[in-house]
Amino acid sequence: MDKPGKKLDQAFFKRSTLNVAEDLLGKYLAVKRGGKILAGKIVETEAYIGENDLACHASKGRTNRSETLYQEAGTIYVYLVYGMYHCFNIVTEREHFPSLVSGDHHRYAFRVFRGSLSCNEHRDHQRSGRMAQGFQG
Repeated sequence: MDKPGKKLDQAFFKRSTLNVAEDLLGKYLAVKRGGKILAGKIVETEAYIGENDLACHASKGRTNRSETLYQEAGTIYVYLVYGMYHCFNIVTEREHFPSLVSGDHHRYAFRVFRGSLSCNEHRDHQRSGRMAQGFQG
């Protein structure tokens, strides 16, 4: 069975968004909460690059909502969709250039590796695109 390894450093995210999106596949997102580890394997990613990418939240320019996208590579950007789903994203490339990789827009973007959720909660989080919510403390 695969198991989580070392923490990725900022240099990993200071690269081409497309390369980061590809290289994140098979990596794990993990949090330690109350002495327990919740970890999920990243099995799907999406890339959003710059203000010209109409699917990117920065497509309307720099706003209060998109400000996080202009931060340094490795910055986490989580937002709420439809008032119920938390989408997990990581800023890539360079500061002041809005680019990011998303790992929680679709079903099965994460596969639970270990944690404290019940089997039903794992299934519900995986199928509903709510895995990022499960990682909140």
